[in-house]
This record gives sequence, structure tokens and C-alpha cells, in this order.
Amino acid sequence: MPLDIFVEIVGHLEPLDLLHLARSNKFLRALLMNKANKILWKSARATIEDLPDCPPDLSEPAYASLVFESICTVCGSTRASKIDWSTRVRACKKHVPDATIPPNLMFLMLDRNQDEYVVVKSLVPSNLAMTYFRRTEALAIIAEYKAVKSKGDPAALEKYIEERKAQIQVISQHAVAIERWKLNRGVERSQKNKEMIAQRRNSIFQKLQELGWDEKDLHSEGRAVELEWNRMLEQPAALTNMIWNRIRPRLEAILQVRKEKRLVQEKQARKNLRRREVDNLMTTMASDSAARGENGKFSRYHWVFAFPALEDLYDLPSVKPFIEADETSVTIDAWTEKEQDIKHDVKIHQMKVRRLLVRKLLDTNSSTQAAQGSQHGEPYDLGTLANFDLQRLEAEDEANKEALAHPAAIFLTPSFRSVGYGQVERQAPVLRTYPAILTNVLGQAATASECLVSITVSATLRDTSKALASLLGEEEISEIIRNAPLNQDLFRCDACLAGMSSPMSWSQLVGHYLDEKQWFEIAHTKQIELQSLVAAGSTLPSSPSAPVGVVDDHTPMRASIISPEERERMLDAKAHADQLDDSDPWWTCKHCSNRSVHDTNPSRKRTKKREVLLHVRAKHGIAEDEAENHISEIRPPGLGWFGFYNDLYDPYDHFDPHDPFDPYDSYDPYEDEFGYDYDSFDDHDEGLYGQGHPYAQSEAEDSDGSLLPTGPSIPFDFVAMLAGGLPY
Repeated sequence: MPLDIFVEIVGHLEPLDLLHLARSNKFLRALLMNKANKILWKSARATIEDLPDCPPDLSEPAYASLVFESICTVCGSTRASKIDWSTRVRACKKHVPDATIPPNLMFLMLDRNQDEYVVVKSLVPSNLAMTYFRRTEALAIIAEYKAVKSKGDPAALEKYIEERKAQIQVISQHAVAIERWKLNRGVERSQKNKEMIAQRRNSIFQKLQELGWDEKDLHSEGRAVELEWNRMLEQPAALTNMIWNRIRPRLEAILQVRKEKRLVQEKQARKNLRRREVDNLMTTMASDSAARGENGKFSRYHWVFAFPALEDLYDLPSVKPFIEADETSVTIDAWTEKEQDIKHDVKIHQMKVRRLLVRKLLDTNSSTQAAQGSQHGEPYDLGTLANFDLQRLEAEDEANKEALAHPAAIFLTPSFRSVGYGQVERQAPVLRTYPAILTNVLGQAATASECLVSITVSATLRDTSKALASLLGEEEISEIIRNAPLNQDLFRCDACLAGMSSPMSWSQLVGHYLDEKQWFEIAHTKQIELQSLVAAGSTLPSSPSAPVGVVDDHTPMRASIISPEERERMLDAKAHADQLDDSDPWWTCKHCSNRSVHDTNPSRKRTKKREVLLHVRAKHGIAEDEAENHISEIRPPGLGWFGFYNDLYDPYDHFDPHDPFDPYDSYDPYEDEFGYDYDSFDDHDEGLYGQGHPYAQSEAEDSDGSLLPTGPSIPFDFVAMLAGGLPY
């Protein structure tokens, strides 16, 4: 090839290309490394936009290698992790120490001569912080400096220093320029790569859409990281036919998986939509049924609970096609067309539920039978009635309705309370009648079968409700339960003293008698235990020498049905009494507190004086004029942080009776007990000097430091305070 043609070709190459070409064989190396051909390197450098000129301390090949290569200049086999343009150092992390020299070593090489060190370090290229120097050049400069200095010519030494400093200044300026160019080039390259990636992605998407793929499957937003997909798309290279033919099969395989998942999700979304629509339509049907009085013997306010909910509803033969049919929505026309069939299936569902509930009533030990099945050999599961004889079911249903409509058909159901974040906590069970018991315990049971398992009924509950129903009249109770609103409590316990009874619903009345029966049994047992202790000579703290008996004031049962006007009167009277009791401290019964009877009913542990007086009269048979001798005020354990009783126990506070930590308590009961104002200073002084000490009796003296004795201070004894040795 003629040399002029070769030169013309080489003129279009970049500096890195010339380096690679020079290393290909000896001929080209000799040609390109010849200083006479320097013009070739300048032409190659001119192809790079804004690249600074070659500095005078480097040759063109060395400058090209420093800027465009990333090989460690020490080992030549590892990618360099560090490049410093001032010192011309490009080395891997392992060989940075081999390419540089620290200042302290240079100081030792100059025989620890501080003056020479200051001069020489300004003559050697260093990094910006001057924490290291280039090793080869530092050794050469030290040798040159010593050689010039050894000649004893100050003028020559001065000239050498000035020339060397000028070279260092040129190197530093070039380092700043090349650093700025490198940074700008990186930004431009990054932007160019982004544009190339976007073009490649758009080209791939266009080809895939031409093949018939849905645009929904092309984008991976919200999907799990798909590394293989990203590797094929996120490439800063143009999409050629060769590349497309290679990646197309893998792209289509990923798209097929995406499509299948998307179709399943869309189908489930349509199904969930149909479920919600069926729920709304069934709720409307249940409300209309209750409004038309189709509930018969049962409460119209609870009748909607008798209709199937959630999974039971979706599994009805007439409703299941609506759920399983892959349609966008359930139309009202289609629902109306099947309405009679749906009502028939709902009726069968209700009959099955009523049959199992009656089995619950017959199995008085259902709390243990729930997991094992009925005593009649029939588990509490609707699935067992799937193939049950329909004629037999209809024949039994009237009797089942009569049994469930009876006031004695009360069930014990679990109760839950929402505590937020989708969590619930279990609370005390509640008494409910059919169909209110089918509330799925606040959504915890998705099917009637799961709800039925959680419902129990005991012999005690059955007997108590039967006795009360016989006392008040079954028909009258049934009429109230069926027609009264949910908040209409039209029953009263006449066994309670006036002032203790409140209007109650039927289930509350039954629960009230169950609680009273349980309380008496426990209290009576405790009484027998105390009598045994007294007979043995034991003394009972803070109680009479002989234990007071307990009275079963709720035997025989006494209750009545009240009018709505009487109900309002009782509620007003109770509200008025509660308002008068707002400032009353807490009181307790001396006898019940010793028996630990309050453990069965926490509400009786601490209550208002009026209620405790009624309690000792009713439960212990104490005469009204003697009742106050059998109750005691619950005093706080001592003073609060501010030296006063807090507002929770202080009825004389005139500031904020709702703030238990009000420091401005206007009443100090310790004034009557000690004979002086007791404050926070006294609380501290008693810890130092003991109760009754003069320094612990005057707030004025406490605030005056001159009256405090001198000498070592005594630390406040918190251990003694907590043990009860100090007032707190």
C-alpha cells in the first residue's frame, strides 16, 4: 500500500486506534512511534472534540495511553481504579504505593533537611492535597536537585528551580483542563447511551407490536425484576437484523408468560367485580324481603342475617353461574330472570341453617360437641346437608322455626373488636337470638358452617331463658323481639333494688341473671372458706370478726316488661344519678374485697358510693342505716409527683377534674392528717429528716435555702419510698 494512502486512512482513526495499530507488528510500531510522524497523532487527536493538546512533559503515544486506556501502568494486567492527571499516575489499588511516594519518605531521602524538603516538593508533580508524589519523577528530581546544588553555583540552582516550577504550573493547568474534559465526556457518553437505549427499546417494541403482541405486556412497570428482559433491551447498541433474530425467541417466551399472568389477573378482577355486584343485589333482596314481612316469626331488623353471605352465597346453584361466567358484570335483567330460583335456593339455605341450629339447642353440651359433631350424629356443617331430602327438610322447617322463635332459643356467640390495621381482638361472648347470631362474628367466619361452629348453648343458659320466658310470657317476649327496634330495651329486672336496674334487651336480661347466679355461687363458696378460717382462729384484715353472709337476691326470678315511656324515665333517672356521682371518689365493699369476689366482675371492684351502698344492702342484707359501716373509700397509695393527691381521687379540685396529673390541686387531704400543708418540698424533706421534722412542715421555710442545715446531703431513699416507708 502506498504510504500516502496509509497516512490518509490513519488520519481518520482515534488515538486509541493508533495505539492498537502500533502494537500489531514491528513495522507499524517503528512507523507510528517515529517522531517524524507526529502529525499522525495530532490528526488522530483532532478527531476527539475539545480534547486538550498534548502537554510538553508527555509524548503523543504516552498521552493517548494515559487518556484512553485503563490498564495499570505498574502491572499492566489489572483494570486501573485510580488515575491522577497531575502526577500522571494510573494504577490499580494494589500498585498505587508502587507508583507513588509519600511526603515523609521524600523528607527522609533529603536527610530530614526541612529547607530542602520545602523546595523539592514544589518541584515534583503531586496530587491536589499533596499527599503523594509520582515515584519515578520524584527520585529523578531529587537527584537533579542534589547535583545542581553540589556545583556550588547559586545562580544555576535558582534558574533550575524557576524552570522546574514553571513546568509544574503547566502540568497543573493541563490537569485541570483534562479533568474537566473527562467529566464532560462522561456526561455526553451517558446521555448518548440513554438515547441509544431508548431507540433500541422503541425499535424492539415496534417489531413486537407488528407481530401482534399487546402493549400491556411490553411494559414491565410494577412487575418483578426481569433480568433477562432488561439485558436484551437495555443495551447502548443499535438493533440490527442479526441481533433481532437472536433475541426474538427469548423475548416472545417472556411475553407469553406475561400474557398468561395478565389474563388470569383480569379474569379474577372481573370475578371479584361480579361478586361485589351479587353482594349488592342479594342485600337489596334481603332488605325487600324483610320489608315485606317475609321473616314471619323472626326479628325484621335482623332478618338480613338469615340470608347467605360471602362464600355460601357464591356457592348457591342459582348464583354460581353468575360468578363463574366470564362476563364483565351481572346485569339486573339477568338477575331478575333468575330471581325466583335464587329465592328458592336461599330458602333451602335458611332451612339447612335452622335445622343445624335446632340441633345445637338439642345438644345442650354443644360447646364440646362443636368440633366432634352433634349428639344426633350430624356435624354442624352445611356440606353434610348437600344431598338431604328436600321434602323432609321442608316438613321439619316449621317445627324448627317454632323452636328458634321461642324466647329460650338464645345462643352464646363470640365477639370481636377491630383494633386497626386489619387486626381484631376477641372480647367477652355475647348472647344473641336467631337470626342475629348469623352475623359471621364481624366477618371472622366466611361461611355459615364456620359461624355455626363458633356458636354454643349450655344447659344453664337454656334453663335460665326458659324460666324467664315462662315468667313474662312467651308470646309477649316474641312480639317484642320481632318488632322492637335494636335499641328498644323493654325489659327490667325487678330483683335489683331501685337505682340498680336499667332497661335491658331480652338477651341482656338473660345474661344479667346468669351473671348474678355465677356471682352468688362464687361469693357463697368464699363465705364458707372464710367461716372455716374464723372458726380456726384466723383474723381477717380490715373486716368484721365474723364474715357477713351473702344473699341470693335474684332467686326467685323477678322481671317485667316496661313501656317505652317507663324506659325513657329509667334512663333519665340513671343519667341524673351518674351526673351527681361524677365527683364521688371510688368506694368498695369490705366483704367482697376480702373474698376476691370482684375478680368475677371487674365493674364491682371500684365504683361510686351510691352503688356500693346498694350493693351491700342487696348482696349482704345490711340495713340501710348500717350500710356505710360496711364500705370503704379507695385511697390512693400516697402523694403524686407534685406532692398532692391527683385529681382522679380529689373531689374538691376546682381546676381541671379530668386531668389526673394537674399540679395545681387545690385540696390537700394531708393537711387534716398532719396539721400542716404537705407539698413537694415536704416530700423531699421527709426523705432527708423524717416525717414531722420542722423542715418538713413549712413551704416558706422549704423555699428559703438559708434555713436548710449545712453538712453532707442525704440522698432520697427511693427504695424505702417504693416499699412504703416514705409517703409517695
